[in-house]
Amino acid sequence: MSAKSPGTFFAVVAIACLGHVQTHAIEPDTEDAVENSEQAWDLLDAYLTGVTTMRAQFRQILLDENQQIVQNAGGTLVLKRPGQFRWDYQDPYEQLILSDGTHLWLYDADLEQVTVKRLDDSLASTPAMLLSGDASMTEGFKLTEAGQYGEVFWMTLVPRNQETDFTAISLGFVDGQLQLMELEDSLDQLTRIILQEVERNPVLADDTFRFVPPEGSDVIGELPVAARDDQ
Repeated sequence: MSAKSPGTFFAVVAIACLGHVQTHAIEPDTEDAVENSEQAWDLLDAYLTGVTTMRAQFRQILLDENQQIVQNAGGTLVLKRPGQFRWDYQDPYEQLILSDGTHLWLYDADLEQVTVKRLDDSLASTPAMLLSGDASMTEGFKLTEAGQYGEVFWMTLVPRNQETDFTAISLGFVDGQLQLMELEDSLDQLTRIILQEVERNPVLADDTFRFVPPEGSDVIGELPVAARDDQ
C-alpha cells in the first residue's frame, strides 16, 4: 500500500488505534461491562440520532505494526445521513472519497484518476456507514469494550462482516461529542482520525455530494447515467 494514498479509509478501511485495542481495555468486571455497554449504545444512538449533517476538520495518522507513522494527512469531512459523505484530503495530496448515496467515488488529483463503484451491503460495516448510515448499529457491529479513560469515553466496535479489511474501530467521545476514531486493520496497521471544529447539523449546499469526473481523468468502473449526462 502506498504511503501516499489515504485510500486507507476504504482499503484498510476508509478511516485508528494507538496500539492495539487493548489500549482501552476494561477490567473484567461483568457488572461494569454490562453497564458500560448499555451506556455506550445509548451514547452512540443519541449522538447519531441527533446528527443529520456534520462538517469537521480532520487529521488522519497511519501507524505501522511498530507504531511508526507512515502517513499523516488532513482535510475536511462532511456527511449527511443517510448514506452521503465526502472526505476531502487537502494535504499532503489532494484526494477525495465521496458517497452520493448510490455510488462511491475515489478521486486522486495527482494521478488524474477516478474510481467509482456502486454502494452495496459490503460497505455496511465500514466506519463511513457507521456515521452516515441509517441502519441499526447492532446490525453491522458488535460492541466489545466501553469505558471512561480520563475525559474520553471510549467504545470499541467489531464488524459483524468478517470480510472487511479492518478488525476493530474505537470511538472516543468527550462531553457526548465524537472527537476521535481509531481503527485497527488486518495488517496490524493503526489509523487515527482526530476531529476538530465539528459542526453539527450545518446547512449544506445541494451539490455537496455530487461528483463529476474532471475532463481528461482516467475512470475506473462504470459511470452512473447521471454522471455520463453531466460530462
